[in-house]
Amino acid sequence: MQEIQLKVKCTNKEARKAISYWLIRFQKMVAIWVYVSCPLNFLVGVLALCFTGERNAPIYHVSFWWFLAFMHLLSYYVIPLGYQLRTYRNRQMIIYTFSDDHIATWSIEVESKISWPFLKKAHETPAAFLLVDSQDFVHIFPKRCFENETDLEAFRALLERKLDMLPMKRGRRAEKA
Repeated sequence: MQEIQLKVKCTNKEARKAISYWLIRFQKMVAIWVYVSCPLNFLVGVLALCFTGERNAPIYHVSFWWFLAFMHLLSYYVIPLGYQLRTYRNRQMIIYTFSDDHIATWSIEVESKISWPFLKKAHETPAAFLLVDSQDFVHIFPKRCFENETDLEAFRALLERKLDMLPMKRGRRAEKA
């Protein structure tokens, strides 16, 4: 197999969309907390405000439920998103060389090799490939970095051979990623 070489420098917008897409779509606990628990806690707080007959109790109940919703959103979505975005903001251009044996990376700061077993999953969105390592860090490879369609197809085939490649999602949300 030929080696595939990519020069990657993600913009803040690309990184935010890709990481957010990964967190919401594939981290099940994040999706549960963001789409179910947070609105439910907010709603319980509003109901406590509306239907509690005591004078001081409504503020306490509302504050508790809204605080709980905020903490879940913060801990499951905002903090992981911010951590990964900080990492991408500090990155320089990285050159990746993909082969059947390993992935070689080179940048001004560091040169290293990544073995395929270190990566857990791969996912394709309309705008990028997302590779998730064993530490749940999302590596983003925008499709604009590929020189031609042949390299794109070869990369897709390599990921299907080496990793658990998740299918591309269709629809409005996927188009944004």
